[in-house]
Amino acid sequence: MNGILSQAISVILVIFFFGFCVFIHEFGHLLAAMWRKLHIECFSIGFGKPIWKTMIKGVEYRISWIPFGGYVALPQLEPTDKPQTSDGKALPEAKPIDRIITAFAGPFFNIIFGFLLGGVVWFCGMPQQKKEATIKVGFLPSTYEYDGETNVVPEFNGGLRLGDVIVAVNGIELKDGMNEARQLILTAEGARVELDVLRNGTPLKVTYKAAPHPNPNFRGAGVPMFDQYHATKIAQLKDDSPAYKAGLRDDDVMVSVNGETVWGVRWVLSTLEELNKDTKPGETPEAATFEVKRNGELLTPISVTPEWMQPSKENELKKPTLMFGLPPRPIIEMSDELKRPLPWEQFSHTVMMMGRTLKMISDKDNPVKLQALSGPVGIFNMMKQMFDSGYVQGLYLTVIISFSLAMFNLLPLPILDGGHIVLAVVEGIFRRKIPTKVVQPVFYAFFAVIISFALYVTFFDVRQIVKGAYYLRQTTTKEDAKVIQALSEKTNTLDAYAPKADVKTGESSGKAK
Repeated sequence: MNGILSQAISVILVIFFFGFCVFIHEFGHLLAAMWRKLHIECFSIGFGKPIWKTMIKGVEYRISWIPFGGYVALPQLEPTDKPQTSDGKALPEAKPIDRIITAFAGPFFNIIFGFLLGGVVWFCGMPQQKKEATIKVGFLPSTYEYDGETNVVPEFNGGLRLGDVIVAVNGIELKDGMNEARQLILTAEGARVELDVLRNGTPLKVTYKAAPHPNPNFRGAGVPMFDQYHATKIAQLKDDSPAYKAGLRDDDVMVSVNGETVWGVRWVLSTLEELNKDTKPGETPEAATFEVKRNGELLTPISVTPEWMQPSKENELKKPTLMFGLPPRPIIEMSDELKRPLPWEQFSHTVMMMGRTLKMISDKDNPVKLQALSGPVGIFNMMKQMFDSGYVQGLYLTVIISFSLAMFNLLPLPILDGGHIVLAVVEGIFRRKIPTKVVQPVFYAFFAVIISFALYVTFFDVRQIVKGAYYLRQTTTKEDAKVIQALSEKTNTLDAYAPKADVKTGESSGKAK
């Protein structure tokens, strides 16, 4: 029941804050239009059919059914030299300065809101991992499947191996470990990557070209296919699981599996899957021998024989599956200090990430394309994940969305606020109105382009949610899928996700941060 309530609260918070980012933008336009005495048809909170409406001083105010933001109707900002009301009455043309102020007010209010909410994030602070200047390579497969073909993992092909320590990416010395490396790799020009690594203390160079990651959650982006090494523990064992019955317990730290050193969560999952990949239902499965530490002491090796689990609605399995029943979790060391980015740092970070994103999608050799961007559905899903992991994390993402909305709308493209500003500036300089027959087709064409783009990224948003979940179900058990989902990094203008850890104990809960 608590889980359902928590999920419901997260959804309500997402709807409110996602909608408020749009509402505050339109509210800025409204106040500016009032100040500059422009004609206002209506101001609506939400979209669709109105639930309630009233007329105040010639402006119709509405509350509509669809609670995602709102809009303000300003006919004098339309690309026409003969503005008119909805009932056909002629309106005077707005002065260029009035149009500039009104158009700029929307993004400006988003920036103000972002700074105010950013102050709350700074005051509250967020849990953060201890920063590591280097990356010890944990899981590193040699091959992967993509679009039905088997390919060699580019990092492996370039010479990277388990246990290598990465100290620099493309000549830039690392200061923030995996988070920094991931961004440098994603934005590498031409997707060409050079890693400076230490292997048993010997410096080496590893060069490769990043390739699309097979996990649909990454939408073909060149996300690193290796994992950072973290010690691995067992968590959330069920009393009737094979692992529990064999003697394993929660918080046991995994040392080896079948005599091989444990290299992290995905290494454990991959090793156990490989062990019985050819075993058919009814055949006796092969056991796995685990060496674990309990309370710091190395125990006698424990042998666990997996059991067949039949498909059911509860486990979401599509076919009989062997289960060890020991969900692994990374042990992540957390900093004693909360992360407190200043509002200005949050703003500059958003601008930097938008710049990096534009650079990635404009680089013809980079695997990241337009499909890697997120529309409303993807943003809603990300906000839900962030609020699930913590209220402050959810607010932090809201700050980034508000800043991003401002920056996007200031782009000098027709129909966007930036386009209206450019048009008004041009008309102000030349002191003449650009003919409607010239402006309108351009605005309508860009309107069609932006709507098409929104539908395009929404398609990939939905496909990611459906196909990503299918990918996890097909490659892992239900419990293991949750672990991998928590470890997945979402590629967009935002920070990549990382497992959330218990601040006091430094042990991971496996939830996305």
